[in-house]
Amino acid sequence: DEVWLFFAVPGVAAEQVQVLVDPAGALVVQGERKLPVVARSGSIRRLEIPHGRFARRVPLPTGRFELFAQQFDRGCLVIGLRRIA
Repeated sequence: DEVWLFFAVPGVAAEQVQVLVDPAGALVVQGERKLPVVARSGSIRRLEIPHGRFARRVPLPTGRFELFAQQFDRGCLVIGLRRIA
């Protein structure tokens, strides 16, 4: 009756992430990863972690779910959903 999801979000602040359960049966995680201030004024030769807005949509199993847990843990966003119907 619970679903746990883990998203790698290195360099993203908790206040930059929005999580919602879509009525169509999907979990939506969206946010923005900003470049560090020091990188904004120079030229970047290689960038391993993309920056800017992002959104991930994950289809959920059949049923209705509510978000009951959301926490950041060492660069991972951990989300807990509970089946309500």
